[in-house]
Amino acid sequence: MTNLMENEYYWLERMIQARISRDDHQAIFHTDKDTWAHIQGTQARILTNLVPKGSTVIDVGCGAGFLFECMPAGITYLGIDLNPYLIEWAKRKYEKFENATFKIMDAKDLANIESSQFDWSVSRAVVGGCGVYAGYDIAQIIKNETLRVSVRSVFFGYDPADQFTLGLDDTHPLTLGTL
Repeated sequence: MTNLMENEYYWLERMIQARISRDDHQAIFHTDKDTWAHIQGTQARILTNLVPKGSTVIDVGCGAGFLFECMPAGITYLGIDLNPYLIEWAKRKYEKFENATFKIMDAKDLANIESSQFDWSVSRAVVGGCGVYAGYDIAQIIKNETLRVSVRSVFFGYDPADQFTLGLDDTHPLTLGTL
């Protein structure tokens, strides 16, 4: 039996309900529109201040790609997720952006990505969600792979929306802060 994070039909059902309700963000995050706008705005400000134009960014566990909307202009973005339905949704939603690519990949195994291949890795709620739904051993594997493939990493949570962890390089311990 797969856990909920790896169950593509679980996410498909959530996507269908989100489309019916016309609240796309509800497929991933159970939030009202005001909270969602706050999350997006806060995380966009953080990323705009941290990630310079021209950077390469990998979004680990991108889901439907909503974090791409928070990215500063002028970056090259790769969103990866295990779920084919969410990747297809992201591809359709962001097809007009030449700097955004979405691929089906398992965050537990990024062996086909070189160490430090990306300037930045970002992830929103994946490590925490995997810890709850898949186990903290799997969450640690995902966190380690995310840190390995990039020079710098940002791990966002969404409860509270302003909470984040920031690892400046793979030798620097993650620090927890609230903006």
